[in-house]
Parts: sequence; C-alpha cells; structure tokens
Amino acid sequence: DADGYYNVQQIVYPYDEVGIYNVTVSYWGVYNTTTFKIGMLGVNTFAVLDADTFDAIGSRTLVFPRGQPIHISATIENTDIIPHSFVYIVQIKNKDGEVVFLSWVSSIMGAGQFVKNTVGTVINTPGRYTASLMIWDDWSNPTPLAQPITLTFTVI
Repeated sequence: DADGYYNVQQIVYPYDEVGIYNVTVSYWGVYNTTTFKIGMLGVNTFAVLDADTFDAIGSRTLVFPRGQPIHISATIENTDIIPHSFVYIVQIKNKDGEVVFLSWVSSIMGAGQFVKNTVGTVINTPGRYTASLMIWDDWSNPTPLAQPITLTFTVI
C-alpha cells in the first residue's frame, strides 16, 4: 500500500505448549494487543467420568435380563482451555469380539464444560459383553481425545 512505510518482521515460535499468549502489534506509534489460546489435542484433552451401566429404572447393574434396556452412561469433560469438536462413541462387542451395537454423538464442547451422555440398547442374546467408550477428534481423523473406558456386563 502506498500510504506509509512497512517493516514486517515475522517471528515464528514453536507454540506447542498449551497456554494463553499475548501479541502486540505496533504501527507508527499505535499499538494493538490481542490474546490467543493454544489448546491440546491428544488423550488428555477430555476426561471420561462416572462411566457405568444402568437398568431401565436407573439402578447400577452388571447383569441384564435379555430383551431389557441396557443404559451406558458417562460424564465427559473438556479439560482444555479452548472449545473442541468431538465424537463420543459407544461400541458393544460380544464375547467373540463382534460389534453388536455402535452409537455416537458429534458435538462441540466449551472449555471446562461437562456433559452427561446416556446411550441405550436392547440385547436379546445371553452372554458376556464389553462396552468401549471412546472420544475422538472426528471420524475422518480419529485422534483419541481421552483414554478409552471399558465396561463389562452380562445378559442372562
């Protein structure tokens, strides 16, 4: 632009640490300061809390009659300082490792926010089952954002 002299300096910092950073820009004695946040992306971005299995009336249990509702509930927390989009996945496998149920919720969660998720299903075949609760960045880039949680229950 022809309205003045520009001296551009580009300084590249390896902003790989989570934190709040301040940037000040000056131009002919005029200053402007802004703040930006760098969050994390990895298995400690979210926490899965209070994961358990419940029956139709909300009682904790590990044994379900076949054909009765099975509710899998967990509270998830964004432990980061910035909002994150995520996919919360509940996968149930039978004793042979075959997936018999898959459910997911995609959303965005604010920094420090908690949300309780409950997913329900009905299983008609008796046996031992394993539910895996996972939080990923998204389907196309499945970066784990929390340690997976495994719950085991029995259908009789």
